[in-house]
Amino acid sequence: MVEADELWGGSLVAVSFDPVEWTLRFEVEVLDGGERRRYDLRLDGVTEWHSSRGVQLPWEYAELTEVHVSDVVDQVLVEMVLWADDTSLSARCASVRVDRLV
Repeated sequence: MVEADELWGGSLVAVSFDPVEWTLRFEVEVLDGGERRRYDLRLDGVTEWHSSRGVQLPWEYAELTEVHVSDVVDQVLVEMVLWADDTSLSARCASVRVDRLV
């Protein structure tokens, strides 16, 4: 498992939600020094999920400008900024993991 800081500046390439398990998965591609890496950001036990878009479309890609993971009472809060503060994804969940895929 790696830290969410590895995802900063990466491109969000896929989002999936499992309504049975209430699991959100984000696939992120990061280009670093000419090397491409893919990560799976997995949120288990999701209780809330919000999205907000303040930047005009179309986009050529969805950059994760910031990724923050913090403990809030008995849950984990995940906040992702795409391009600008008013364009974001956020979720509250029971646990978070970040795994390197490639």
